[in-house]
This record gives sequence, C-alpha cells and structure tokens, in this order.
Amino acid sequence: MSQTETPMFTVAIPVHNRQDLIRHALESAFAQRFTDFEVLVVDDGSTDQTSSVLAEYGDRIRALRQDNAGIGAARNTCIANAHGRYLAWLDSDDLWFPWTLATFAKVIEAHDEPALILGAPRPFANVDDLKAAQETALDVCRYTDPFATAPDKISRGTSAAVARTDILRDSPGFEPQHMNYEDVDFFMKIGTAPGTIKIHQPYTVAYRQHVGSTSTAHPDKTLKGIDQLIVSEKAGRYPGGPGRRWERRQIICREVRGSIDLAVRHGRWLAAVELYARCLHWQLRLGRFRFLLGMPVYALLRTLLPGRARRVRRSVKNATAMAGPEL
Repeated sequence: MSQTETPMFTVAIPVHNRQDLIRHALESAFAQRFTDFEVLVVDDGSTDQTSSVLAEYGDRIRALRQDNAGIGAARNTCIANAHGRYLAWLDSDDLWFPWTLATFAKVIEAHDEPALILGAPRPFANVDDLKAAQETALDVCRYTDPFATAPDKISRGTSAAVARTDILRDSPGFEPQHMNYEDVDFFMKIGTAPGTIKIHQPYTVAYRQHVGSTSTAHPDKTLKGIDQLIVSEKAGRYPGGPGRRWERRQIICREVRGSIDLAVRHGRWLAAVELYARCLHWQLRLGRFRFLLGMPVYALLRTLLPGRARRVRRSVKNATAMAGPEL
C-alpha cells in the first residue's frame, strides 16, 4: 500500500450492513501485487457490526461514516475524499484478483490515461468457484468515449470500473436517490469523456451473486432507477446532444429489457407494460423487433406456464446474438 500523498489508485468501497462480507473485499484489496494505492471505505449508516470490522484495520484504511443516504451518495463521498489519480471501485460484497490493480495500471500506461476503464467481471456464488481463475494475457478494446461502447453488449456497472478522479469531480456526480442503475446513470453523465478501455481478459473482479443483490432483491429501486434514465434522456440532461442521441438510447434500452423482465418476475405487470410502452418508439427505431415481439409472449407465459416462460426468457435474452447487435 502506497504511503505517497497522491497514489495511483484510491480503492473506493461504499458499504452498508456487510459485516460478513466487507472483510473479504478488503483482504482482496490488500492482496494486490500492485501497491501504489490507498483504501477508502465509506460506511453508509450501517446498523450491524460493519463499523467494528472496519476499526480492526486501523490506519490501513481511511474509514468515513455518514448517515444512511444510499449508494449514490456514498459514491459521491468517495469521490470527494479520494487522494488517488484514479478511483477503482470495489463493491463491499465483491472480490478482486491479485492482478486486478496491476492490470488497470498496465492499461493506463499503455493507453495515455483514459477517462474510464471497464473491467472484466466474473460472477460467482461460492468462493471455491474462483479457485480455477488464472491471470491471462491482456485483451482490450479501445473506444473514443463511453457512449461509443453503445453497440457492444458489455457490463457498464461501477463495480468493475476505474475512472480518472478529475473526470469524476468535474461531473455532476452520482444520483443521491435510493435507486438502482445509479451506476448506469453516472456512466451516461460522463459519456463524452475522452478515452474508454474495455478489458475482456483477464478477469478483474469477482462479482458475487446472492439473494442480497440490490438489483434482484429490490424491484422498486430498479424501476425507480430505470425511470431516472428515461426521464433524464428525454429531458436532455446527458451530454452529447442530438449527435449522440441513439447511442445513449441504445444503452438505456439494454437496461430497459432487464427491468421489464424483473418487473414481470415480481408480478409487477402494470409497471412492465408502462415501461414497455414508454420506450416502444426507441426500440422500434433501434430495430429491436425480436425483443418487442418476444417480451409480451414471455410475460403471458410467465403467468400461465412458468416453465415455458423461462425458455422464452432465455430466447429473448439471447436475441442480440441471434439477430444482430441492435436487438
């Protein structure tokens, strides 16, 4: 861990009630072979023993505490207090591989300090699932800016991302509402920042899949988040103007599909129909006909024949691969 005033990275970890998992995330950070970093943890008003776990690390970390204000507000606190040239986000329930920061540092040096680096997530349910993971040769794709990634089906979540601190501070910041998709909303806000690198290999973050995941456990937050994306786009709040309109909407429409699916699975039929209708014009303009036809069939079968619906859901999910990048 660096002792310099301006390390290469600030490892930024927002946390809320993760006493059983935060230690594992921290240990994966301290296991990095690249050592020019600081660790900043923002405790977003935890009510369990998270603060006690953090206290065990003493001055190895900088631990800040705030009243519970949501993940977006916690991320903004990380940005405001970071010392590093880059912020490397690590969610409190995820893990890094020993080569993660070394991989990001290599990309930064090779690509003239890009604004944003999107890592390669590897999902896992059990830590034993990660034993076979190995560092592989670096494989990346370069884009002019975040919006230029629109045609590609890639993860745009903050949990696998690294961004230049000055870019983050010049942006409007994360939406402070209690909602999901705050990371995609922020991605849209920096959509024209110069230089984006997508890492395909090696894996840089192990993404934990469990029942506590906010994207699946809180459909209301997900629907609130997708509403924020749609409203912000229609109100012209994202950069790029008319010239980047369809790149922005292509990114949002990918998230709409998952939100409709989630609403259907939770029996939120009216919300699913409203969301489908609100973006119908965008989906038609993007030529996503398989999705537009397949989703109503899936929703109906979900009610009548759940087993058959799962097969249709997989078909809808694979529509991009079956019918081109716009679907």
